[in-house]
Amino acid sequence: MIYDDLSNLSKYNIVSDKVLEFLYGTNVEILQGCYDIDNRVTANVSVYYTKNPQDCTLESHEKYIDLQMIIKGEEQLDFIDVDDLDIKNVYDEQRDITFYDDPQTPLNSVMLTPYKFALIFPYEAHKPQMNYNGVSKEVRKVVVKIPVKIS
Repeated sequence: MIYDDLSNLSKYNIVSDKVLEFLYGTNVEILQGCYDIDNRVTANVSVYYTKNPQDCTLESHEKYIDLQMIIKGEEQLDFIDVDDLDIKNVYDEQRDITFYDDPQTPLNSVMLTPYKFALIFPYEAHKPQMNYNGVSKEVRKVVVKIPVKIS
């Protein structure tokens, strides 16, 4: 996983100029919904309240790299390599998602705050939407779905 500030995103060759333009143009006024960035990449903007960690589930994707960025609020994001994880719900190809049980091994954590991003690759399970220290906060977040394979 890559965790960095939006101002450094152009250093990573994984995102197109259109993705950069979209993310640089986001602010707290952006409406919820799905945005087509180009014919391959979409962005989903959602607003929600963070949850207790036990109410969140580890997940991974096979077809897409997630670029998750908070626009307003903050949330804890845990992550771990998918190797040796026990599958809770098998891969759903239509939704491109697998869910996992929490492992006995401690998870890695980052705090997503406004305009910090996480690039999460298919070999990494992640647990988003978690509150920190039991305090639920309203979050406005964008998740960009970047295809793994160019077709």
